[in-house]
Amino acid sequence: MRWKLRVSDWGSVCCSKPVEVFIDGGDCYYEFEISACNVIYEVFWIWKDVHQPGGPYWGRPEFNPATAQTMTLDGVGGHIHPRGERWGFLDWDCPGLQHAVQVDGTLNQRDDVDRGWSAEIAIPWKSLALLADGRSLPPTHGDVWRIDCSRFQRVGPQGQNLDPCAGWTWNQHRHYDSHIPEVFPYVTFSDEVLTVKDEEPEA
Repeated sequence: MRWKLRVSDWGSVCCSKPVEVFIDGGDCYYEFEISACNVIYEVFWIWKDVHQPGGPYWGRPEFNPATAQTMTLDGVGGHIHPRGERWGFLDWDCPGLQHAVQVDGTLNQRDDVDRGWSAEIAIPWKSLALLADGRSLPPTHGDVWRIDCSRFQRVGPQGQNLDPCAGWTWNQHRHYDSHIPEVFPYVTFSDEVLTVKDEEPEA
């Protein structure tokens, strides 16, 4: 069963330490969040400067701001993106998405010590057609995508609310804002088989 939150619910989810994945598509990007409860949150973001008549997403019912459940965003944490606002479409579900979590400990119980939790996400390549931006699906040798992964902790070790919450990303954003696609790390796909050599012992 696929449990998905409304935007108004996400801030109060019982396990408020989500893992986030962002996939850039040029004029749009996909946001995926998952908690240790295996509850997810998805948004398909489209920049307003291209979401106009004649644009690539205009005329699709799932991206109609007048009828779809949406939110708007120009930045996070006081940072305003130079490109301006974007539409966030909350009803969009990534087709074929699969996800699972494994918890090594007990949820919402602060009188014991947990080892952690892990999340596994499977996204079919064909479901990323709206994000491909002219690239092959599946990717071919040398194709480059921008994909970011981040983690936020909203509750401290003593159960206190952290404001702002602690955050980690794969790459420096230089702002308290995970919605900056131009700083997402580059992921290069390759057909080459890479091997890791053992490090030589120090003399």
